[in-house]
Amino acid sequence: MDGEKTKASTRDRLCELLMSHSGEEISGERLAAELGVSRTAVWKAISQLRADGYDITAVTNRGYTLSGGDVFDAPSLSHALAEFMCAEDIARLTLDVRGEVTSTNTLLKAIASEGAPEGYILAATAQSAGRGRLGRKFYTSGMGIYVSILLRPSITAKSALSMTAAAAVAVTDAIYEVCGVKCGIKWVNDVFLAGRKICGILTEASLDMETGGLRDAIVGIGINLTKPDGGYPPELENVAGAIYESRDVMPSGIRARLCAAVAAHFMKYYKTLSDMSFMNAYRERSIIIGKHVAAVTPSSREDVEVLAITDDASLLVRRSDGTEKLLSSGEVSIRF
Repeated sequence: MDGEKTKASTRDRLCELLMSHSGEEISGERLAAELGVSRTAVWKAISQLRADGYDITAVTNRGYTLSGGDVFDAPSLSHALAEFMCAEDIARLTLDVRGEVTSTNTLLKAIASEGAPEGYILAATAQSAGRGRLGRKFYTSGMGIYVSILLRPSITAKSALSMTAAAAVAVTDAIYEVCGVKCGIKWVNDVFLAGRKICGILTEASLDMETGGLRDAIVGIGINLTKPDGGYPPELENVAGAIYESRDVMPSGIRARLCAAVAAHFMKYYKTLSDMSFMNAYRERSIIIGKHVAAVTPSSREDVEVLAITDDASLLVRRSDGTEKLLSSGEVSIRF
């Protein structure tokens, strides 16, 4: 086990070193000296990075060059975060990037129960049992970003809605900044592009029975980067979408950059959660204000007109009998 940890550490340190000199040739001798390992250890770590998807070339008597590659791991995420956050803020985060998991939210819940700190970010390349709101299955196929963030906020359970709203704004900020496309928000937790859902957000919280506040909260975000190779299942083909049509047009390194941008924007809003400064952007990006929608809860469905979204992220609607009502839970469905 100790040998495996040493090898993983060498791999990650080498990755970070190569990324800090991306496009430059660095000799094996220099790499070995800076890492404090043998040339053989460097060669083995290079082989592992290549197997993980890094594009590393080697020229005899000149050295190694990292020119990119389709990778998503802790070193690439850490490196990408430097584009969006200061070093002091990055140092407060714990980065954990894995391959396929059952559900990032489920896994992070277990990690949280063992005392993990606020700012623990768990990302995965795929999910086998992703979950959505109201107990629905979250379909994950094609290429995407699946990330959950652990928080320990000093807020009430009702205020948890504000974290979901903040995450939706953060996702739309990040997609525009990194991918160059503008997206809309469907209350409270879905992000849409060209009339199709490309992102779902699930916030799950644990109550502190003594204080009545939250012991912890986990914000889970799933973003579709590409469509599945065989298309979506029939029940989703007219609903689900993706940022890119295929992997062929997807920029190299996009997963790390987009995940980093989402995390950075969300943590920025989370710092000032109490002032709800992001709600103006949330309202501006809403795709349901002024529309007739179906308000859905586990036990009811009612056709309403959306009048406004309040500063606490509740939905103000007008019912068919003319009365107005505030919704702070449930969801809405809309036809495009």
